[in-house]
Amino acid sequence: MLTMLFILKIIKDFKWTPFKESLNDNGLILSILRLGKTPDDVLIIEFEITSDNKEKFNPEWIWITQDGVSKTIHGLFLSSLKIETDQTVTGMLQILKKDIEITKPLNFELRRKKISQIVIPKVTKWK
Repeated sequence: MLTMLFILKIIKDFKWTPFKESLNDNGLILSILRLGKTPDDVLIIEFEITSDNKEKFNPEWIWITQDGVSKTIHGLFLSSLKIETDQTVTGMLQILKKDIEITKPLNFELRRKKISQIVIPKVTKWK
């Protein structure tokens, strides 16, 4: 019970910025839902994945880049690695603020047979 209260307090302290963008890579749709910041400078990207086809998702497909340079992903959480046609996989990605240039946009990339990307505004525009 104490752990749940602690988690709820942490989530309450997040500052969220609405951000809705999607990419479609051969029937696999990745949609960013919102961007968050924690009090201890962890940046959060909340997203979901759907697909027209039943397939296995490989976490190595997800990259964050800035100015063409890959950035460290501090944490990646997925509700499942199996994508069913009638199921949404939810995910959350963490980046440390110190690992990026906050005055420049980020690219959330899906690297499969080709590279698809969503450009995320510079962190200074996040709430």
